[in-house]
Amino acid sequence: MDIAVSADGKFVYTINSQSGNIGVFAINQQDGSLTGLGQAGDLPKSVGFNGIAAL
Repeated sequence: MDIAVSADGKFVYTINSQSGNIGVFAINQQDGSLTGLGQAGDLPKSVGFNGIAAL
């Protein structure tokens, strides 16, 4: 698993190689807690994810 924070500091993205998707979370600006916004992907699990970058 790897994570990245968006440049504006509003979102966290996680790469989940076991399930073949990217998790998307909003960062609460008041306390830093995370709210899950869903997943993107349906990528092949065999791809061998290595790192993530967010803009």
